Amino acid sequence: MTTSALGINSSGSSAVAQAAAKQPNVTQAKTPTPQPQKTQENKDTVHISTAAQARALKHAGQTASQIASSLGLDVKTVDAYLGIKNQTVAPAVQVNSTAEEAKESGAMKAAETLQGQ
Repeated sequence: MTTSALGINSSGSSAVAQAAAKQPNVTQAKTPTPQPQKTQENKDTVHISTAAQARALKHAGQTASQIASSLGLDVKTVDAYLGIKNQTVAPAVQVNSTAEEAKESGAMKAAETLQGQ
């Protein structure tokens, strides 16, 4: 086999073609291996409002003060979420009934009458 200046040997094939035949085909692109796609960790997470959390805790048996403590809220806020109305206690006023007033006024009149005699 003799090679000419152009790189063609006596059999008619080029030296470049022979060298390329010995080398693996590098022009083919390797198919990338499929990578698992990243999943969103919060995809299935449900966010509920603070009011809904308060109602769920109340349903579970917690008191308003326990719920307020666990959620970091004021007890009045939890009461509002739960629809609890604070009852204001009016100061106790002593009211005399009519019968008692009649007895007292009658006793006073009797005492006055006795004093006047």
